Amino acid sequence: MLNARTLSTAILAAILVVGCESVPQRSETGDREATRIARTHMEAGEYLPAAQAYMRLADLSRGDAALAYRLDAASAFVLAKRSDTALQILDDIRGQSLSRSLQIRKNLVHAQLALVEQRPEEALKFLDAAPADDAPSDLTARYHNVRGDALEATGKHIESARERVQLELLLTDSAALNENRRRIWGSLTQLSPQALEAAHIPPPSTLGGWIELAAIGSSTVTDPNTLGQAIALWHHRYPGHPAGDSVVPMLMDDSTIAWAPARTVALLLPFEGQFAKAAGAVRDGFLAAWFADQNTETRPTVLVRDTSSGDIWNIYNRAIEEGAEFVVGPLRRTAVTRLAESAGMPVPTLTLNHADAATSVSTEAAIIKPTSGLFQFALSPESEARQVAEYAWFAGHTSAAVLTPVGPWGKRVAAAFADAWEDLGGTVVEFQSYLNDGSDMSTPVRKLLNIDDSNARYRSLTKVLGSNVEQEPRRRQDLDFVFMAAFPRQARQLRPQLEFHQAQDLPVYSTSHIYSGIVDPGADRDIDGIVFGDMPWVLDPAASGGALRRDVGALWPDSVSAFVRLYAFGADAYRLVAELGKLRAQQYAEFQGLTGSLSLSENNRINRRLLWARFNRGTPRILDGDSTTNRQ
Repeated sequence: MLNARTLSTAILAAILVVGCESVPQRSETGDREATRIARTHMEAGEYLPAAQAYMRLADLSRGDAALAYRLDAASAFVLAKRSDTALQILDDIRGQSLSRSLQIRKNLVHAQLALVEQRPEEALKFLDAAPADDAPSDLTARYHNVRGDALEATGKHIESARERVQLELLLTDSAALNENRRRIWGSLTQLSPQALEAAHIPPPSTLGGWIELAAIGSSTVTDPNTLGQAIALWHHRYPGHPAGDSVVPMLMDDSTIAWAPARTVALLLPFEGQFAKAAGAVRDGFLAAWFADQNTETRPTVLVRDTSSGDIWNIYNRAIEEGAEFVVGPLRRTAVTRLAESAGMPVPTLTLNHADAATSVSTEAAIIKPTSGLFQFALSPESEARQVAEYAWFAGHTSAAVLTPVGPWGKRVAAAFADAWEDLGGTVVEFQSYLNDGSDMSTPVRKLLNIDDSNARYRSLTKVLGSNVEQEPRRRQDLDFVFMAAFPRQARQLRPQLEFHQAQDLPVYSTSHIYSGIVDPGADRDIDGIVFGDMPWVLDPAASGGALRRDVGALWPDSVSAFVRLYAFGADAYRLVAELGKLRAQQYAEFQGLTGSLSLSENNRINRRLLWARFNRGTPRILDGDSTTNRQ
């Protein structure tokens, strides 16, 4: 299945390639300025204006030139998430006799639509016929790009890399070249060493060089001496290979981190003020994982330093002067933002929050160079909201209503969900907010479901007829699930309101905040049926750090219930000190952490892939891979 991460990356690659295309002069009196404007919109990522510009060009052109511009507009409409308009253009030219070049352009639009709709196998059927050898380079580039996306989505990583190696020969823009190389490397690093060995192609094949380098990275990344020797031989076998300037330096850096683990680690946390209790739980989880580390020979010395007062850079630099070779922290967002303003860090640094979006990278697909050596790890409610959007989309939903608390936290979560949902192609039909104090949970739910409008229609009808009419309020019918961000106390009030107001059949999805982390069937019966994502440490403790969970419970029985997730967060922060080099070397590699399946994004953020559960008789039950069956 084409997941959301692959889809967003595929769209991004299409943006770069299409943005670098040259638009051929298709009519004798073609408007060069209009063509330039359309191309400029594409390069800027302004796909709807680009599509409109191409449509104007089509109106000014005749014959094949007009058809070509219309197909370019259809491609831009797909990128603008206006698939319905693209389909209309395809319908308008149905039955017309097309040249081979135009037919291939039409097939490419069909393939793009199939990819957006999560049907990569169907996309490949549209790509059976390749452009002729003398076809325009922009057409051939688009063909290899879309075919590479479709092959990647079906798990055919070698074939996808082969398409992108051919695409490289047609690209001139540096951003497009870098993105294409990143996609090649990303495809190959998903393969096992055995699969890479089986796919070996001898020199001078460019694809063979990529495959051999991926095999080297997967087997020797933790030994810089062996890696250096293998890289030297690789350079001799594949002189001038495109991976030499981009991938090889990264491999060498990651090997140094993985092979020479830090002997001293500084843990920077605020032990006074608002965050003191949270910081204490993170510290205790970190140290509990340190004590549980069986590899005592490489276990680092830990320097714990307070960041409650003073300039964060002064505290950070002082820790390095004391011998820290790796820094974990800080925790407060403002302090993380200060560090992220730097171009690079003197030692690898794993922050325990995300920097503000104005300074750092705020979306998964943003092409912004992150601070060198700075890695961001957080229990982010916004990230969880985005995962809820992906989960609901793959469950087959298309229209959502959003219910979040009043205040900045609720606004951030609602915005994160809505942005992700609309990026996937979904529609948000309603936003409503409720008061945290629980004083009125009925009104926002009635507004969410349009119950007030139903009652108003009833009163109008009664007034017109002059007599009482039997009435059962009806909820709106234009949504198929509710995203509800809530903490346990509020959720236990909101869920019954949804049922009372005729929404008992609507699926409800939430973030981990809906669950206290402690099984309480009596209190949580009121939220039965709600599906939510959470960390393995909480949902499946026996299989995820069971012994460590028991130790934490025995050592800190009074605080474990309130800060259960923060103990796991601290423990994963400790484990990431040793795992970070491997995650950097293999972009799609995952580390099975206590807080989720952890991977490293291209903007140096640690992504957490959650487990999913549904409340059943007041107890969370882990869901299987689809979204309908419980694992009891």
